[in-house]
Amino acid sequence: MDPGPEIYERYKTFPPIIKAEIRLQFGLTTALAILATILVLGRLSTRRFYIGKVELDDWMLLVAWIFLMGFAGAQLASVPVTYVLSDHLEVHIWEPRVITAKLKFDYALVIIYYICVYLTKLSILCLYLRLCRSETKLRYTSSGGRLRGLTWLTIILITLMFVPCVLVAIFRCIPPANVWSVTGNATDNGCIHRPSFFIATSVLHIVADIIIAILPIPLVMKIRGPLMYRVGLIGVLMLGLLATAACIGRLVVLIEANRQGEYFYKYATMVNTWSFSECALGIIGASIPALKPIFRKVCQILGASGWSTANCTSPQDHSGQSESLPYRIAVEGNKRRINDLHLAEAGEKEDGSKCSKSDSRTNSSRSGSAQTQTIPTARPSVTVPLAAKLRVSGCNTTG
Repeated sequence: MDPGPEIYERYKTFPPIIKAEIRLQFGLTTALAILATILVLGRLSTRRFYIGKVELDDWMLLVAWIFLMGFAGAQLASVPVTYVLSDHLEVHIWEPRVITAKLKFDYALVIIYYICVYLTKLSILCLYLRLCRSETKLRYTSSGGRLRGLTWLTIILITLMFVPCVLVAIFRCIPPANVWSVTGNATDNGCIHRPSFFIATSVLHIVADIIIAILPIPLVMKIRGPLMYRVGLIGVLMLGLLATAACIGRLVVLIEANRQGEYFYKYATMVNTWSFSECALGIIGASIPALKPIFRKVCQILGASGWSTANCTSPQDHSGQSESLPYRIAVEGNKRRINDLHLAEAGEKEDGSKCSKSDSRTNSSRSGSAQTQTIPTARPSVTVPLAAKLRVSGCNTTG
């Protein structure tokens, strides 16, 4: 296809794509795809074989991972095309098939990116809803109710944000085939200003990530236990902010691309790299908290091998119930109360024995010549179940 003299002269002024960025894209995409796959499969295995139940948030994350694999496949497939296009730009070779293939890859990657980000956020919010269902067992009803309401509100908001983003990404040119048109410019082809659209959605994603990260903090801070335990739990739940860091990097590149104007293609490689990193890190951050049973098992293995397991989470007891920190605190409190009751009972028996002996000696001295029987003064003891004593006495004991 002959581009025409005017377009070809402008094409000769285009700078080539930096090949170091292409190599970075290939290496980072491969590494993050492998790591995300390991952690997602580990999460599903943990939920299936350790917990025994796969919840809605797990299935949602699995769907997000499937789209992530599609993202990785398309991005890796675009690497050779980008390399060839960079070589052509260096020597000013006009090859419409290469340019069209690169634009089609970029078009597909943008759509997959928005779907993957939405599903990852939805998975985290579904996890919060699951925590709200179980929090009543820990008597955090008021905080759990607020978290449930705010979580549903956040789901509605990000859904209202997601639908327009995907529609605009699909129809950012009318007709969509103009996206990969090699003649004319984007404005003449009926396309929106892509950098402005991408910048606006990046800002919305950053705000949504921050809101999702701080939602469970009030509930976690009401958990009984040391402050450092609660802070550590908040840190685990806020691992999703790793994706926020990648989104900020993507925003910086988009702002620079917007400043350069018509050379947006030059920054497309790094934009796609940051986009994939955001999706992958979001899935990684959402998968790590569910791997706690595996980490506990590793700690047990290391402990059996002589390694220190001071920082490991306590293993499960013989009944199979997880000894979380609130559970251990309740157990220790009950042990102290039971011990106090046993000590109180022992004191009562000792006082009753002394009193019985004293009364016997007094009655013997008063009998004289008449043989009278000693009248026992000790009251018959009534056995009270220990559970009833615990309910009535609480932490206070009576002598």
